[in-house]
Amino acid sequence: MKHMRNGLRSLQRAAGIVILVCIMLATCIGAAEQGSGERMISYAGSWEDEVSKRASMDATQDGTHVEILVHWGGSAFSAATWQISGEMDPMTGNLTYSSSKYTISEWDEEGNETIIDEQTSSGAFLWQGEKLRWQDSLNTDEGLFVKLSDAYEPDFDAPAPVEAPPAEELREGYCNILVNLEHESAGAALKRAVAASEVCAFAEKHSLYNPDAGQLQSNLIIAFEGLDDHDKAAFLEGFGAVQALLDDCLKDYEANRSLFEDAGVAMSMDMIMDDPLDRLAWENLRDYTLRVLRLENVSVDYGVSELYSQEELKEAAIKVKSRFASFVGCELHSLRYAGDACNTAENLTWMNRLDEGKGYAEVAEFISDFHSPTQPEEDTAWEPDAEYTDYQWWLARSAEGSWQLLTWGYQ
Repeated sequence: MKHMRNGLRSLQRAAGIVILVCIMLATCIGAAEQGSGERMISYAGSWEDEVSKRASMDATQDGTHVEILVHWGGSAFSAATWQISGEMDPMTGNLTYSSSKYTISEWDEEGNETIIDEQTSSGAFLWQGEKLRWQDSLNTDEGLFVKLSDAYEPDFDAPAPVEAPPAEELREGYCNILVNLEHESAGAALKRAVAASEVCAFAEKHSLYNPDAGQLQSNLIIAFEGLDDHDKAAFLEGFGAVQALLDDCLKDYEANRSLFEDAGVAMSMDMIMDDPLDRLAWENLRDYTLRVLRLENVSVDYGVSELYSQEELKEAAIKVKSRFASFVGCELHSLRYAGDACNTAENLTWMNRLDEGKGYAEVAEFISDFHSPTQPEEDTAWEPDAEYTDYQWWLARSAEGSWQLLTWGYQ
């Protein structure tokens, strides 16, 4: 898999020779400005890129030797890191390197990490006053880092994912904002700005910069499916309008700020756009919503069951849809319950072997048909532009528990 989500699309291979020429020129200029005498500057500490607000840097230093970790966040699903080791020039304070370890990682809805690309890169850190200009051969966008703290504690526990808002709250506090957005009335642009500020505030309120991914995906599907056809159409139109406006803001907020000022919500939007976590919260809500909308027209056949009600089977189908939403570029055509015959002693033994100690008592199997991407944006296990039929999804639950999706594929 070699794919970067929206936040990392700017990471491309640059011409190494251009970077090295820039490094040499900057180093010479810095040396001329500093004259003789050493300039012992401390890299140690935590830094933030003031340009993108999405890159951070942590560094340790022993004399002139510096170890640096640059983290470039894209979304809830992907990030890039550079592990850099180099010697600082004591004359200028600048640091050049030629073999950093560059890694792109993705996470699934359970938080499991997959490394999808590893390369080496070259670049430099160049001092500009109290700030550090960063150039790298695999990043066409320069970074400008400002120090946040002199202390760096690399060994820490990642914060636990935040519980996602329940489906009802997503429907009332998020979906209905977009359902009720007026597009043809006077002042439509101002109303769109207000709606944009409200959905961003909703994402910030619920800390969606670090959500429980599987829970958020499932609850969004439930919330959307709870809308009637009229409201679904209104949501699609409202979401498209607000997404376009906020995407423009993420690129250049100042160019759009006057609209929010005219709508009377500039102060709240200023705070959101100034906070990297608030921006990430909206981007996560946007990306999970887009996943849900990919499944909008999928038909689900619950068949006839003497074991389970349609509501019970619908709960299981939502688990399947949530997982399928992570199949990048795949188009789900249909999903159907395989029938009560799947609930056998043999299959129950299999389910309990897959997830020991849970005491599963019931089994459900769903079958799906879907199409793989014509031109995959990443290396995948799918055959390009292929139709997959009778693809299996197996779920189980205990006597008092909810459905758990345990395995999928061709058995």
